[in-house]
Amino acid sequence: MIMIAIKQRDESGRWHHVYAADLAGKTLLQFFQDSVGREIVAEVNIEGRRLFFCGTEHWRERMNRAEKGEAISFDQAIQRLKQIRPELLAEKIPGLDIVADVFEGCEVVEHKILGGA
Repeated sequence: MIMIAIKQRDESGRWHHVYAADLAGKTLLQFFQDSVGREIVAEVNIEGRRLFFCGTEHWRERMNRAEKGEAISFDQAIQRLKQIRPELLAEKIPGLDIVADVFEGCEVVEHKILGGA
């Protein structure tokens, strides 16, 4: 199972979820590039292993100090993916229109991808 949760800090210092609908249609590369320098932290949980992608060095250091999981910058993530799985950077983030079509006015906060066997 893969779970991705993305939060962004606003001017008042409060954290808010970044909704999947706001990212739909962007490539992973576009999202990562847009996040550089911004107060955004994306948590990726892959089978219980937590990883954090951080928009600023400040948040990368804080997440590493919190020892919640490995934290790297979005720039570092781009470089790693270019080396090991460059095709993933071109993947488009899917929309979840079907959920909004069925449940009018809902907001998707969490999106899980379950692997088949």
